[in-house]
Amino acid sequence: MQKVGNHFTRSGKRVCLQTTLTLAAVSAALASAVTHAVTNPTVEQLRQLSSSWDANLYVALEGGKKRVELGDTLRYHLNASENGLCYLVHVDTQGAASLMRPSDCSAVATNGSYFPSKGNLEAAEPEGKETVFAIMVQEPSPAAETLLQGSPGYASVDDKALGQLLNDLRTASTNGQLDIAENSYLVGSEKLAMAMTDDSDLQFTTRGII
Repeated sequence: MQKVGNHFTRSGKRVCLQTTLTLAAVSAALASAVTHAVTNPTVEQLRQLSSSWDANLYVALEGGKKRVELGDTLRYHLNASENGLCYLVHVDTQGAASLMRPSDCSAVATNGSYFPSKGNLEAAEPEGKETVFAIMVQEPSPAAETLLQGSPGYASVDDKALGQLLNDLRTASTNGQLDIAENSYLVGSEKLAMAMTDDSDLQFTTRGII
């Protein structure tokens, strides 16, 4: 299996975005997820972007799920009222980011779009709160395209790459060409969900018309 970021395995072709943790490390990660779920710096930087193109962009787990357990399969579902170029940025509970490009986004306003378009992702450690951002632009992001060049449609995003991507998206926002939406959900057991029920930020939020 091929490592990309540190969260998902993909059933079918088994794309792996997973980090193996010891039991002690898992416990520490869960404690950190509960304590820092709202203050993830990568998430906060993406939330500072301003939508300037009202494409009514929407993103959620297929079926509207708000929690998945380890080993569950899942896909991301995008909808919009306009067509454009789409990217997904997944941020796990530890702040690690991955960039993904839906292959069927060109007609998102007609049929919706899914990532992956074939097969599924499989939830894996670390457990905690996950956030996915859907990004729609009218022109390609040079940083995103460079990152995805030669990849199978996904790539890990380090701090340098994130900074370059954010600069591209700020430019798109200034030019009236950016719409962004987000959704948060939990990966883990019901006990974890109960521990985080006071996190109001977990509720679905769309930034497409903010």
